[in-house]
Amino acid sequence: MSNKPALIAYTVRDYKDNDGNDKGRWHEIGAAWPTKSGGGFTLNLFALPTDAKIILMPPSDKPPSSTED
Repeated sequence: MSNKPALIAYTVRDYKDNDGNDKGRWHEIGAAWPTKSGGGFTLNLFALPTDAKIILMPPSDKPPSSTED
């Protein structure tokens, strides 16, 4: 398994900003690496979302800034 994950696992918490606009706050909750066979991924989670929704995104220098579902 490579040290660098192929995907980062996030959960998004919805909230309203001070102006009443709907926003999403992204929280990193884990990472995924390709399996040795290349047919799937191993997902390691260090937290679970309360709404059971996990979003997998490629790694980047900063988390996504808006909900992309």
